[in-house]
Amino acid sequence: MTRAPVPGPEADAALLSEPERELMLTLARLQGSTTPQTLARELKTSWQGAGIMIRPLRRMGFVKYRKLPKQTTYELSASGWRVVRVLMGGGGNDDHTS
Repeated sequence: MTRAPVPGPEADAALLSEPERELMLTLARLQGSTTPQTLARELKTSWQGAGIMIRPLRRMGFVKYRKLPKQTTYELSASGWRVVRVLMGGGGNDDHTS
């Protein structure tokens, strides 16, 4: 018997690996756009490693990125903020407001 996935940020948070959770919480702590270099410094990895780690989160729609000619920046999307709220022990239904 196959179970249907449970929609919502609680289910999304449950599917994340520990490194993905750490990355999401780090992006939340940095608040706003951040570069791969800053993210790498916080996660104690290379900027290339940070870029590789963030790809699945981008595909899931939790992280937005902007690529400029000489710089890439990452930030949490609205759905990413809802997942972070769940990871931090709160509800996931309110949108993040800056």
